[in-house]
Amino acid sequence: MIGDVDADRLLGSLRRDAAALLAAVRAAGPDAAVPWCPEWTAGDLAWHIGEVHEFWGRVVADRLDGPDADVQSPRPETFDDTVTFAESTAAALLDALESTDPATPVWTWGSDKTAGFVLRRMAHETAVHRVDAERSAGRDHAIDAELAADGVDEFLCEFLVWADDATARSPVPSTCTAPTSPASGSCATPATVSSS
Repeated sequence: MIGDVDADRLLGSLRRDAAALLAAVRAAGPDAAVPWCPEWTAGDLAWHIGEVHEFWGRVVADRLDGPDADVQSPRPETFDDTVTFAESTAAALLDALESTDPATPVWTWGSDKTAGFVLRRMAHETAVHRVDAERSAGRDHAIDAELAADGVDEFLCEFLVWADDATARSPVPSTCTAPTSPASGSCATPATVSSS
C-alpha cells in the first residue's frame, strides 16, 4: 500500500489518466482555455504534464539526487510535438515506475523518500490535470473516490506542512482550508468525486 491505495491501482490510474488527459488535450485543441487555470491553454497543460512526468521519471529511472541534477527538455515548438513529447514522457515515467519497487529510495521533496511517493504523487497530479483537460474539451470527468480520498490525505500529510515556516515546524493543524485558486504558476482544481 502507498498511502491508502494499492501500487497496482495507482499504476493503473496513472496509465489510464495520462492517456485520457492527452486525448482530451488533442480534442480541445492548442488554444482551448483551461477553466481552472485561467492563464493556461490546453497546449500549456500538455507541456506542464510532459515536463512533470519527464522530471519524476528521471528521478526514478536515473536516481537523481534532486531537482538541480535534472536538465529540462526545451518546450517543443508545435502543439502536436508538445503532445507527442507528453506522450513519450508519460510512457517513460510508467516504464520507470513499473520496473522499480515502490520501496526503492529516491529523492523527493516529501517526507516519503521512495519511488512509492513518486507513484502516488504522479497518479494524483495526472488525475487532477485529466479533469482540467476534460473540461478544456467541454467534457465532465469525475476522479475515482478512493484516489480522490487518498489525494486529500496526501495534501494534508505532504503539502500542508510546506504552507509556511510556522506550519512546517508544527504538526498538521486540525482544520485547514484547501486552495481554491491558481497560485505561483500552478492550479488548484476543484474536482468532482465519483463513488464508482
